[in-house]
Amino acid sequence: MYIKINYGKGTKMNGTSNTIWGCVFACTFSLVLVSVLAAESGTFPYAQRAGSDVEPDGTAAGGQSVPHTRMDSSQERQTVLQAEEPFRTWTLANGDAAILQLANVAQNKAVFLSKNHQQQAVDISLLSPGDQEYARQFEIRLGQLKAPISAPHGKGNAKPIQITVPAELPFCPEVEIKGILIDGLAEGVAHAYCSGKLCFIETYRKGELDGPKIQFYPSGRVYSIQFFKDAVPYGKCITFYENGTIDGFTSWRDGDMTGPQLTYFPTSKIATAYPRVGGKRHGESVHFLPGGDVMGYQDWFNDRQTGQRILREPSVQEYREIMLIAQPTLFGTLWAQRQALEKIHDQQ
Repeated sequence: MYIKINYGKGTKMNGTSNTIWGCVFACTFSLVLVSVLAAESGTFPYAQRAGSDVEPDGTAAGGQSVPHTRMDSSQERQTVLQAEEPFRTWTLANGDAAILQLANVAQNKAVFLSKNHQQQAVDISLLSPGDQEYARQFEIRLGQLKAPISAPHGKGNAKPIQITVPAELPFCPEVEIKGILIDGLAEGVAHAYCSGKLCFIETYRKGELDGPKIQFYPSGRVYSIQFFKDAVPYGKCITFYENGTIDGFTSWRDGDMTGPQLTYFPTSKIATAYPRVGGKRHGESVHFLPGGDVMGYQDWFNDRQTGQRILREPSVQEYREIMLIAQPTLFGTLWAQRQALEKIHDQQ
């Protein structure tokens, strides 16, 4: 049996979360405030306007400044090969337009990332008719991945498989995996269930992770989306709050985090921004207060902190908000807590 799960580990640092718990190294796969900036104003704030350029320092009007890494042509080709959502012009029904990337669709809202990594959630009903349909297709594609697994027609050597994998807390609960083997190797979509409920989806090709891996909250909403090519993470990995807005963002190349690594407050504002080179922190990281002001900077060289500059100490309330995202409930713990509650309920 080839299907297996490899789990990595997340890290935390310096009072703010280093959000990689949903996008782990070699991974297999709270109702908070929704950002309604566009819904309230009828515009796309903090986004690159169609036909305009982002400022050289990576700042859009009204937005937070974060480290900006330009993708080279090989990364762009990889994105196309994996059919990752492209940056494209999105238009509101009132005609306002901006260049954005669709990250998620949840609770009738489309969650976007701009090229300078600002996020915003827009009520789907405010989009133009064509873009409403595009956003709905995102949900349809996700639903197709959730569809029950069956052996492909015309593949006499294909057989279904069902195995149980023990828990590796806090990163993964005990799961039952259902998939298809062809010539003894995992092929196509595999589903993992925790207490009978779908908790993550993986995509295989000839026994190796190849395609999207999607983790879910016990509620069924998306916890994280990551892509693999030949068993190696590549492209973007995004973790989400349960309401669908973005919790963390990382970029991967050749199995290493390379490019910006960001975490977000539940209000959708950026909390931390680290530059990653070959998986290591290298350069200047920026740390924000919940209101959007810069708290300070840290200097990194080859994953070693070499200095820092504090511009303003957080207030007691700001510190509490920072610590809320610095102590996340990891994916495996979420599901283990659900299992424990079910056992208590069954005993009553």
